[in-house]
Amino acid sequence: MGVAWPVSLPQSPRNAGYGEQYQDNAIRETMAVGPFKSRRRSSIDVVDVSLSFVMTDAQLATFQTFFEDTLFAGTVAVDLPLASGTQECLITSPPAYARTEQYWAVSFSAQFTRA
Repeated sequence: MGVAWPVSLPQSPRNAGYGEQYQDNAIRETMAVGPFKSRRRSSIDVVDVSLSFVMTDAQLATFQTFFEDTLFAGTVAVDLPLASGTQECLITSPPAYARTEQYWAVSFSAQFTRA
């Protein structure tokens, strides 16, 4: 289990910009004669996730403290609320912050495994 996502932060990511992408988990070998052969690399799939949250100024401050101090800049796993349910993830890119009219759009990439 990862560190719990703070309850004071949004509990679901925005639909806009959300995406899950499975990494290639197949090994393909070209044969001298005939069709190529393939096999599964691992029984565990790695999934890359792009997500963003809309946050208030107070939530942004909470997130920044959580990311830096609790997750040690993304080196500790966190139980993230994703569209597919809560998953234990590692944040794989530094968060980006964009100011809108009243809120902050906080976006980052994460990665989780699926057996």
